[in-house]
Amino acid sequence: MIIENIKITINFKEVLKELGFKQVSTILTPPMEKMIKEEIEKAQGLIHPKADFIHFNLTSVTEDTIITDCNALTFKTKYLAKHLSGCSRASLFVCTIGAELEKRIKDYFDKGEQTRAYIMNGIG
Repeated sequence: MIIENIKITINFKEVLKELGFKQVSTILTPPMEKMIKEEIEKAQGLIHPKADFIHFNLTSVTEDTIITDCNALTFKTKYLAKHLSGCSRASLFVCTIGAELEKRIKDYFDKGEQTRAYIMNGIG
């Protein structure tokens, strides 16, 4: 079941952290703050989140492999095997914000607007 119409809130302070403004020595100038806020506003219209998930039985969990009963779905990973050891069921959840924001970043780079591309990448 695909989940759509997911509400996304872009937090200005979180974007600043992603862009490296968490350092005390990094100074946010008024023009840069204005540009970041402009890009956040644009990003709101470019982000179209969707998600999907499935539940499945785990038929085998070894040190580095997880075998499921879901259409030969197998994971070769020590990390997940460690965390799913002893479990009999699991769920897989995937999500995306869509391709439009990534396209805008590429467009900015193509136009030589690296600062806006970097900001938009930090938002995404």
